[in-house]
Amino acid sequence: MATQALRHALTILLAAVLTRLLSKEQLGTFRQLDLVLGFLMGILGLKIGQTLYYYLPSTRLRQRRPLVVQSLLLSLVCSALMGAVMYASATPVARILHNDSLALLLRIYSLYPLVMTVTDVVPSFLVSLDRALAGGSYTVGASLVRLLSVVVLTLMGYSLITAVWSMVVAGMFFVLLGALIMLRMSPGRGLPLDVPLLRSQVAYAAPLLATTVMAVLNMQYDKALISIFFDPQVYAVYSCGAMELPLVDIVTFSFTAAAMPILVQLYARGEKTQALRVWHEATRKSALVMMPSFVLLLVVAQDLIILLFGPSYARAAPPFAVYLGLLPLRVAIYGAVIRAAGQTRPIAIGAAIGLITNVLISTLLVWLGRGALLSYLGPSIGTIIAQFAASCYMLEVIRRINDVHWADVMPWRQLWALFLASLMAGAGVFVVPMGALPLVVRLAARTALFAALLALIIWKGNLLQPEEKQLLRSLAVRRLRRTELMSTAASDQERQP
Repeated sequence: MATQALRHALTILLAAVLTRLLSKEQLGTFRQLDLVLGFLMGILGLKIGQTLYYYLPSTRLRQRRPLVVQSLLLSLVCSALMGAVMYASATPVARILHNDSLALLLRIYSLYPLVMTVTDVVPSFLVSLDRALAGGSYTVGASLVRLLSVVVLTLMGYSLITAVWSMVVAGMFFVLLGALIMLRMSPGRGLPLDVPLLRSQVAYAAPLLATTVMAVLNMQYDKALISIFFDPQVYAVYSCGAMELPLVDIVTFSFTAAAMPILVQLYARGEKTQALRVWHEATRKSALVMMPSFVLLLVVAQDLIILLFGPSYARAAPPFAVYLGLLPLRVAIYGAVIRAAGQTRPIAIGAAIGLITNVLISTLLVWLGRGALLSYLGPSIGTIIAQFAASCYMLEVIRRINDVHWADVMPWRQLWALFLASLMAGAGVFVVPMGALPLVVRLAARTALFAALLALIIWKGNLLQPEEKQLLRSLAVRRLRRTELMSTAASDQERQP
C-alpha cells in the first residue's frame, strides 16, 4: 500500500510540476504520448507480470530461469510490436489529434513500451518471491527517475524532445537493472526456454488480455474523444482533472487481496454465505475510506485543482468532480467474488457492457454539446455511467452465484449509513464561510473540520465495529504514552547540569 501510494503521488507530482514548467500545448502533447501508449499497452500488452503471480509460486527452482527468460522475451516481443505500431502510425495519429508536433515525439517514444512492460514484470517477479519491499522500491525508483529526467531537463531550458529522450534513456537503465535482478535471482546459466511452459503462460495470459483491452479502452475513451474534438491545450486541462484517484489501488485492492485466499477456500467448500459475509466486510472497510473521500474531495475540488495545477487549470475541476463519482462504485472489486467462485467469463462480459455503454453515451454527449460545456464534460459523464452499468451487471452475477436477493448482495444499509454520515460532515463544512482564507489554509481548514465532524458522526452513530473502536482506542493510548515519555525525557534533560 505504501509503495503504491508513493508511486501514484509521484505521478500526480509530475503533472503538477509540468503544469508550471510547460505551456498548455506542450503539456497536452506530453500527455497525449501517454494516451497513445496507454491504448497500445491495453491492446497489445500480454500482462506478463500478472502471469508470474500464478506461475512463480508453483514453479520449481530449476524452472525459474526458463520462466524468467521467456517472460523477458515475451515482454520484448510485445514492446517491439507496440513500438512498431506507434512509430508507423505517428503521422496519422498526430493528424487525428490535431497536433503536428506529436508525430516526432511519438517516434522517439516508440522505444518506451519496452520500459513499461519490463518495469511491470520485475515488481511482479519480486512480490511473487515474497520480496514485496524490493518490488515496491523498484517501482518507486522507476517512477522517480521518470519524474526527475523530465523535470530537471525542462528546468534547465531543454526542449520537450530532449526531455522525452532523457526519459527513454533513463527508463532503459531500469530495463537492464530489472533484467539483471531477475536473472541473478534465477539459478542456472544461459538463456534457456521451456516451450510447453511458454505455451501455457501465453494461454493463461490471453483471457486476461481480452478483459484488460476492454477495461483500458473504457477508461481511456473519454480522453481520446477530447483529444479528437478539442485542441491540445484543452486536452491538457481536461486530462489533469479526468483522473481516477489512486485510492482504488491503495485501499480497495489491498482489502480484496487480503480477502481473496479466504474467498477461494470458502467457495471451494461450498460455504457461500460465509464467503459473501467476508466480501461484505472487505467492502465495508473500503467504504470507510472511499465514501468520506468522495464527499470531501467534492467539497474541495476547485481548491485542490488550483493548488495542484495552478489557477490557469481551474477548468479541470468539473471533470475531476465528475470522475469522483467512481469512488462510491469502487468500494468493492466485484470480479473478486466471481473469480473466487471459479468463473471468469462474466468479468469479460461486464467489461464489454461498460465499453459499449461508454462509447454510445460519451459520443452522443460530445455530439449534442457541439463544442460547449456538455461536449467537454460528456466523455467523463459517459465513463461514470458505463462503470455504473458494468457494476450493476457484476452485482447481478454475484447475486446469482450466491443465490440471494438484491437486498442481500451488498451491505447496503452500512454503505448508505457511511454515505449519509459523509454527506452530513460535508454539508457542515460547506456552510462554514472560509472564502476569505488563503488557498492552502482554506483547504487545510476544510479538511480538518470535515475529519472532526465525520469522526464525531461515525463514533456517535456506532458505524464502527467493536474491534475497530478498540484499535482506535489502543492507538490513541499508545500515542498519549509516547507523548508523555517524550515530555518526561525532555524534563529530565533540562534538570541535568
